[in-house]
Amino acid sequence: MQPNEILSGYPNRRGALHLEFRTSKRGNDYTTFKLVDSKGASMTVYSRGHLPISSGQSVTVKGRYNKVTHVPPKWTFHNQIDATDGAVEATK
Repeated sequence: MQPNEILSGYPNRRGALHLEFRTSKRGNDYTTFKLVDSKGASMTVYSRGHLPISSGQSVTVKGRYNKVTHVPPKWTFHNQIDATDGAVEATK
């Protein structure tokens, strides 16, 4: 994957693992989880707001892949999909 590549439907056959609904110190809700494919490879997904998904649920993610994301003042995230302007949809 190339940095900042747009992902158009990254299917997840195992489900959203390590699902966390959090609220920042500034009061902004967000969701993070590990997206695991059928081969066991995983990647972190981030989205603003609390998503209507549950742990272990199969989802499809559309978003932007970022090799490195800096969040001032001190946080850095690697190999993450930002689905804020994309979509996270439950699949059957």
